[in-house]
Amino acid sequence: MGFFGTKNNGRKRAERYMGMASKYFRMASDGVTEPNMIAMGKAFECAKKAIELDPKPGYYYSLGIMYSVTGNYEDAKRSYEKVLELDPNLETPEIRKGIEGDPKVEMHLYLGDASYKSGNIQIAIKEYKEVLKLDENCKEAKDFLSKVALSIKLHELSSPEKEKEPIPIATT
Repeated sequence: MGFFGTKNNGRKRAERYMGMASKYFRMASDGVTEPNMIAMGKAFECAKKAIELDPKPGYYYSLGIMYSVTGNYEDAKRSYEKVLELDPNLETPEIRKGIEGDPKVEMHLYLGDASYKSGNIQIAIKEYKEVLKLDENCKEAKDFLSKVALSIKLHELSSPEKEKEPIPIATT
């Protein structure tokens, strides 16, 4: 590999791109204006370029947060899944720095939230159950699962009973 294609050079460039993504993202978070939307687009562009150069779990984590904040929950879910694929124990310093408490609990909460908001209820339930395996006292996971159970019960109560099929009568 030549001088310009060294792995270290790619990492440094990725770090610069991710730094620019963070700056653009902060600039864009002041509200929905044309300049802010342009900055948001640049933030995503820089984050994706950083991942292309150096696909680190911390970069996927940042991209997931960006997607969540902008309401793109399906892509946020994919980013969080990629984080867990690349770093199942969540030992990446950038991730640990951005998360209060147990990183595994928080990542599964993020994934559950993104799954729920993108319409993937079954995956959300699975993720919140995983949270309770890691922290049986997690109020957010308990509340979510209670709401889902209540919603299912209400749906069952409000649905009309299926019409019973008539019992066939034998004729002779």
